[in-house]
Amino acid sequence: GENSIYLIHQELRSIVPEGTLVPIIADIRDKNQLDQIFTDYEPDVVFHAAAHKHVPLMEIQPIAAPTSRI
Repeated sequence: GENSIYLIHQELRSIVPEGTLVPIIADIRDKNQLDQIFTDYEPDVVFHAAAHKHVPLMEIQPIAAPTSRI
């Protein structure tokens, strides 16, 4: 949830240049919302970690992560 995203954001801020990390909570099933986010931010990297209790495991398995919680 939001608390997990906040904690991850806080941790990453110490290693990522200021202004390059934008945490966004969105519905991955909403194509219009995702299109708008990608247009607005033009991300180089996207982490999908919704509903996973152990985000580091999802980082190790990036192919499985998005499809396991849609």
